[in-house]
Amino acid sequence: MKRFFLYLLFLPIISLSQNWVDMMQDPNVNFYETQSAFNNFWQDKDIEKGKGWKQFKRWENFIEPRVFPDGKIQTSKLFEEYLNLERDNNNFRMLPPNVWTQVGPDDVPLEGSGRKRGIGRLNSIVFHPTNSNILYVGAPAGGFWKSVDAGQSWLTSTDFLTNIGVSDIAIHPFNPDTLFVITGDRDAGDTYSYGVMKSFDGGSTWQTTGLSFNVTSLYRGNRILIDPVNPNIIIVATSNGVYRSSDLGDNFTLTFSSANLVSMEFHPVNSNIIYAGSKGSTSVYKSIDNGITWQQSGTGLPLSSDVSRACIAVTNDNSNVVYALFGNNDNGFYALYKSSDEGNTWNQQSNSPNLLGWSTSGSDNGGQAWYDLALTVSPLNENIVFVGGVNCWKSDDSGVNWTLNTHWYGGGGANYMHADEHMLQYNTLDNKVYSANDGGLYVSSDHGNSWTDISDGLQITQFYKLGVSQTVQNLVIGGTQDNGTFLKNQNNWDAVIGGDGMECIIDYTDENIMYGSVYYGDIRKSTNGGNSFSSIGPSNNGAWVTPYILDKTDPNTIYIGYDELYKSIDGGVSWNIITNGETSGGRIDQINISKSNSNIILFSDNSN
Repeated sequence: MKRFFLYLLFLPIISLSQNWVDMMQDPNVNFYETQSAFNNFWQDKDIEKGKGWKQFKRWENFIEPRVFPDGKIQTSKLFEEYLNLERDNNNFRMLPPNVWTQVGPDDVPLEGSGRKRGIGRLNSIVFHPTNSNILYVGAPAGGFWKSVDAGQSWLTSTDFLTNIGVSDIAIHPFNPDTLFVITGDRDAGDTYSYGVMKSFDGGSTWQTTGLSFNVTSLYRGNRILIDPVNPNIIIVATSNGVYRSSDLGDNFTLTFSSANLVSMEFHPVNSNIIYAGSKGSTSVYKSIDNGITWQQSGTGLPLSSDVSRACIAVTNDNSNVVYALFGNNDNGFYALYKSSDEGNTWNQQSNSPNLLGWSTSGSDNGGQAWYDLALTVSPLNENIVFVGGVNCWKSDDSGVNWTLNTHWYGGGGANYMHADEHMLQYNTLDNKVYSANDGGLYVSSDHGNSWTDISDGLQITQFYKLGVSQTVQNLVIGGTQDNGTFLKNQNNWDAVIGGDGMECIIDYTDENIMYGSVYYGDIRKSTNGGNSFSSIGPSNNGAWVTPYILDKTDPNTIYIGYDELYKSIDGGVSWNIITNGETSGGRIDQINISKSNSNIILFSDNSN
């Protein structure tokens, strides 16, 4: 059987000929059509890291329980009222005496090797206009964060906004206590945009602006800029188009809706000129009238049908220079282009190695440019360029030649930095370069020769599941997106299992026995309090988040759902299939045991 929840909504049908990457990001696409396109694309192909498989599976896992049987979202006033009631109820629950306290992780958990694992994904990094110690970051599901000590500590003020996804941040150039955020999640849709919020007290409190969306419209916020000459002018790029305000955000006008602009930069000395890179129907766009009108930029760029996403960068070293980075239709590296005449003509700098793949040598194919694509240029030297995808690459000659700068586990002789770079940005005040990635925030003060993780204090971890001890206090194990499985013992958090962490359980009779898991049902067990784990899963053909459960009276009896239901009566040493073809053909996604009779087991699978 198949379960369907009625509290979220989805989508009209389009042709399966569309690319699954575009389909999953289009709010007008039927979920099941997208799922079929993905499965058809990957049929008979090897599943490779860094090619978007994992990101799709996360999206699929989140969306599937939230669609009706026809695969559509049914936008309704009732759902909007539900969101309002939920927000009011959440606010009530946080008032005394119902006070909640954040328990972590506060700092980035350490692996056994002593290396920091990562604490959560960031979309953006921006800087105070006059104080290099003041930094701001935006998390796709963790909100707005501010540091006044160069990233040594962090504070947030957005826990009670409608949702806490932040795609980008903009700061008033003359009054830096005035800030704006565009909400949602640009790169993965973990949260959707409800518009632009503003603060007049340095980010301590927030209020709405003239650009507000319903979350059920499924728009994504992409980029927000404030004119450095006339800061009453605000330019906002969303998946629904480009909006412009000339009165500090009180009112906005839609000025462009022909492309999904995801990267956008002002000309360094002429704010009438704005460059932008698009996603989907991809090209580079340019406005010469301060964002009122837009047109495709210059000659020499690739055809939009050949590429999947474009990213733009400019430099104070030469205001005539603009770079454009392109992902190809396989979401690997298409090419880097450079213009020295304000985007009127372009020259290809390089089209290899594959800067956006997983390989340390760039010898592989494909990548995930639709999910992470980053580009920055030194403000002091137009020839120093960084490109980010799964890893980070550096060029000292305007992008003609490249060296691997950082790698997700430190391979190829490169420095370690967490995978999946979502924004690379130089701070022009001190010339430090920053990376906002799937693990948090990194900084280099020597143009990438070394990098430091400054994510401690960011409370942005996205947990899939938690297991809580029933025999001792303050013992919790949880599976997280992008950053593995974390174990909390009293006030200490450690990283204990790699990969995306999924369902976790602590034996309700013995806190030394605990379970964690990785996607598709790779179940791990520890009998020494989490010091070490060994695999016990009888299959690897489960759902993205494979369900498993302990019997309510005998913790050595375990049930796991793959395409069949498995049972162990010896704590996972041996397994038997107990359904024997009685499922509906899909992977099991839920299991539960009757509270009154442990012989009664309920499960559902994801067959349509």
